[in-house]
Parts: sequence; C-alpha cells; structure tokens
Amino acid sequence: MNMEPWGQNAASTQAFTSLNRLKPEDNNAVLFELFQLLEDYAPAWYTEEHHNRAAAALEELLSQSLIC
Repeated sequence: MNMEPWGQNAASTQAFTSLNRLKPEDNNAVLFELFQLLEDYAPAWYTEEHHNRAAAALEELLSQSLIC
C-alpha cells in the first residue's frame, strides 16, 4: 500500500485550506477537540511531555479567554 504523507494529497490539502478560513475562536475549538481526542485515546506516542505541553498551551488560551 502506497500512502502519501499528510499534506501530499488533494483531500488533506483541501482540509487544510478550509481550516485556514476558520475564525480564531473556531481554531481554538479545534485545538481543544484534538486535545480531548489525544487524552481519550492516548496513542502510544503521546507522552506525558506532549500532554504537559498541550495542557499548558490550552491553559494559556483559557487564561486569555480565547476558548471556553
């Protein structure tokens, strides 16, 4: 199976382009959703360091009232 890396096919390029059109608050909601997915599924590569960095970044957004 020959899989193209993320960003190398039309579907991923289209998805990325549509993400660029989101308002900042939508982007923050997407980041929060991705964080929740990582926390819920905890893939093998998702280390405590990744968790701490992501949690700190989200905490910063929350303190600035950029996400609810």
